[in-house]
Amino acid sequence: MTDDGRCVEARDHVLTEQRVEGVLRIDWERQIERRTHDVGRDRGSATRAQRVIEPLRDHITHITRQDGPLAAWIAGFGWQALVTNATPERLS
Repeated sequence: MTDDGRCVEARDHVLTEQRVEGVLRIDWERQIERRTHDVGRDRGSATRAQRVIEPLRDHITHITRQDGPLAAWIAGFGWQALVTNATPERLS
């Protein structure tokens, strides 16, 4: 699987685990930082071999709420909790 596939799979897993899929939209961009390093020990020179290291980073640029699905999702909550300071004997 490619890095893009793993990133999308991880993002979908988090959205499903937190039960917000369809409610949030996530935009990201891939950032590549290219660095060169000399091969071996000591100082480099003009003729010395170099290797290129390109660490990848997926950066979340924007998270957007989807208002239509969000309103339907919130409407399904309803009131489900009852709070009282009465003793259990009094409630019976």
